[in-house]
Amino acid sequence: MKTYIALLRGINVSGYKLIKMSELKTVFESCGFTNVTTYIQSGNVVFSSTISNKETIKNNIETALKNTFGFDVYTIVLNKEELNDAGENHSYLAKNADNLKSIYYSFFGEGFT
Repeated sequence: MKTYIALLRGINVSGYKLIKMSELKTVFESCGFTNVTTYIQSGNVVFSSTISNKETIKNNIETALKNTFGFDVYTIVLNKEELNDAGENHSYLAKNADNLKSIYYSFFGEGFT
């Protein structure tokens, strides 16, 4: 079983595409995912799956969300190694680590510019 992170784009923003995290957790569990944990109202979800193909996981999540809530939610799925790599290989962070209190990341899926 492998750990993944799902980043859901555009939910709970300015009163649109509202999803309670308890309902989001239930949707992920209905997809067969385990160890499901949500992070505040962000739409970021950590979970485990026996499925190894991230595109399959992404499609399962997006279909379940559409069927449950009635709207499309673009989803990016990362494995924990990819997330760790983003933090460890950040060129700005490497040069300025002593002066930073926090750093933010943006992840773009295919088709986003």
